[in-house]
Amino acid sequence: MRRPFLWVAIALILMGTAAVGVLAVGMKSANDAQTQHEAVYSDYRSALRAVERSSFTVYEGGYEIGTYTFEELGLREGLETAVKNAYSALDRLEPAEFAELSIREKRDWIAAGTTPPREYAVPLDALTLAPVLEDLADIPRTQPVDAHIEQISGVYSVTPEIPGNTLREDVVIEELRDCFAGQTYKAGWPLELSCEITDQDCYVKPEIDAAEMQSRLETAARRAWDQMQIDVSFARMDPDGAAETIGREELRRILSIDDQGGITMNSEAVDEIVAGWAQKYNVQNVPYLFDSYVKGYTPLDFIQCSYELDQQALSDQLRTQILSMQSASLEAPVFCYGEDGEQLFRDETWIEVDIDNQQLTYFKNGELILNTDIVTGALYNGHMTPTGLYDTHHKQTEIWLVGEDYTVFVHYWIGVIGEMIGLHDAEWRENFGGENYSHNGSHGCINMPVDAIASIFDIVDDGTPVIIHGHNRYFVPYTGNSDATPNPLRGTTAAKAEE
Repeated sequence: MRRPFLWVAIALILMGTAAVGVLAVGMKSANDAQTQHEAVYSDYRSALRAVERSSFTVYEGGYEIGTYTFEELGLREGLETAVKNAYSALDRLEPAEFAELSIREKRDWIAAGTTPPREYAVPLDALTLAPVLEDLADIPRTQPVDAHIEQISGVYSVTPEIPGNTLREDVVIEELRDCFAGQTYKAGWPLELSCEITDQDCYVKPEIDAAEMQSRLETAARRAWDQMQIDVSFARMDPDGAAETIGREELRRILSIDDQGGITMNSEAVDEIVAGWAQKYNVQNVPYLFDSYVKGYTPLDFIQCSYELDQQALSDQLRTQILSMQSASLEAPVFCYGEDGEQLFRDETWIEVDIDNQQLTYFKNGELILNTDIVTGALYNGHMTPTGLYDTHHKQTEIWLVGEDYTVFVHYWIGVIGEMIGLHDAEWRENFGGENYSHNGSHGCINMPVDAIASIFDIVDDGTPVIIHGHNRYFVPYTGNSDATPNPLRGTTAAKAEE
């Protein structure tokens, strides 16, 4: 009767032993899983840290432009996502969190197996090159210079092109992207890429190189000679406005092409042409051709002048213009000498009193200072303002002018002819210019608006030439018989008279 109990006891002992064995095996598997997971997790974190430290260095001609992190280039997030996707959710658990899993979950994780890839393609969808391009833009750049023609000592020659360092941005961008193409990231190791942008033809090229310019030179030169024409006006020396022209035939005498394709200028031929013009137009003791502000060139009988062409200046002008291969109109530079042998109006300073157009114009050192309407001497009673060449003197302010039939107060006085005729304001007048002077003119003085004379009073020096010209011929106002210029070059008085 005791044997059944014995067998039961033995069975229970055996079952307990088996349970203990199973538990021991489970614990070992859990410990192995924990160890394995820590290794996988360590690889995962190492891969992420390596992404963070990955960089891209850009060079231009061996010079480092900058080193950029994948964060700056927009690549970090994409590459980190690729790394994360290669690991399971359990792989990415913190070791402490993994330890809390059940033995079955850990055994299942081991059974599933984890073999993440060791290399990842660099995703370029989010790549931004803006930081690189900004640094490249901060570098001083020079534009390329085309090959061109220069003239040295009368000889044309081709100056070679000069390459610049202005970037072709499209080529630079393509080269930078190509430096990423096909690159793979090896887990655990930072990716350190570099790119030399000059490996491609990244600079803007000159449009014309020396070889092309040399081939163009002869053809272009002959075409330019055939089309070029230089007109030279001698209006300052000739009342009829004579002019001379340098055209195709003269240019073929002046210019030639040598065996090397260089274009040579015959400066002596230019000088000979100018010397011939000087012989033709130089004149002695003729009326001075004054460039009136309203009338243009006007002969003045009261100024005798001897005109001489400035041959050196004109030759230099012509040589410069011919070298430009462009047509042009030039005005011959001239010297004008008075009867005393001195050059007239050398400093280009004068006051012009134009009686016919009732205007005063003041030039100082070649600059127009004032143009204003005026009133000169009355025509109907013989008080005409005398014509001639005078000069300013004896400036005064706040004075009384006294004559046989007048006593008037003026703020400004500039003497012109002795102490009797000068420039002064006339506040009693409402109108200046036009035809007032015929019947309502002055006693011979030049009446000016007070603002006009005030504006020049302090800058008109004693001895400033005053040129008074015009017909001083009586006419009935507003009958169309005045001597005002019908088509004035400048100024307003004549135009007002016609309104």
